Amino acid sequence: PAVGAARLLPGAGTVPGWEPADEVQRFTGDDLFLFIDGGADLFLEYGFREVAARAYRGPGGAAINAEIYEMADPGAAFGVYSVRCGDAGDEAAVGSAARLADYYLTVWQDRYVATFTGLSETPAVRDGLVAIGRAVAGGIAGRAPAPALATALPAAGQRPHSVRYIRGPVAAANIPLGEAVLPWQAPEAAAARYGGTGGHAPATEVTLYLLAYPDAAAAGHAFRRMTAGSEAAVDAAGGLTFMSPQKQPGRAERRGRHVAVAVGGDAAGRRELLGKVNAEQRTASGWE
Repeated sequence: PAVGAARLLPGAGTVPGWEPADEVQRFTGDDLFLFIDGGADLFLEYGFREVAARAYRGPGGAAINAEIYEMADPGAAFGVYSVRCGDAGDEAAVGSAARLADYYLTVWQDRYVATFTGLSETPAVRDGLVAIGRAVAGGIAGRAPAPALATALPAAGQRPHSVRYIRGPVAAANIPLGEAVLPWQAPEAAAARYGGTGGHAPATEVTLYLLAYPDAAAAGHAFRRMTAGSEAAVDAAGGLTFMSPQKQPGRAERRGRHVAVAVGGDAAGRRELLGKVNAEQRTASGWE
């Protein structure tokens, strides 16, 4: 019998209209580079265990390729999902979270992130993506919540599909303004974009990062190191103003082992957004 991620791939007769077209492929550890060229670093940074892949054939010879990635923990899988999806697609009722864009479906559930790629853009393929995706998600016993740091991002004014969960520089480099947090060297971060839509404050788009360090001392060290930058200054309220490597203005505030960083937009928008990271949210998500 199949083991690991391979056991989640539907077998013959499981999904009406769709049948396996080849044998299951499995790759573990650094062998992931043999399977995906140019994208393996992202998975390995979060904590990759294995991938199982299989092709399926459906109505009229339509084809779908399924890939199931088992990660070290649910947060790692959510992080890969958030970065790989980007802003594209519509939400789909599959697993804990899913995004369907044209002929491509990405699903997150527990410690798994799965991708399903149709080789043609037809209604039958789109239906097949969802059907196979639901079959895979149905075989995953767990349903862990999103990382607390990601859910701590204020909901008001948040741009749709803009939440990202980051555990290293590879992920940060794959998101807009991600280079702004690289100098902070935080082991864990969450980000989302706000405003700039004409109907939500702030008036100009601002990216908010919530950074988490092992303890308050580590956060304090990072904050003090950033104050030494050539364009950094600490104001009377204890907030740090700075310029990002992309020459975007930013402001940061520290609370315990966490730092909140707002980048882009204008000064009023950055202050307003940091104000939304209020005492209630900090307490609920460990912002002591």
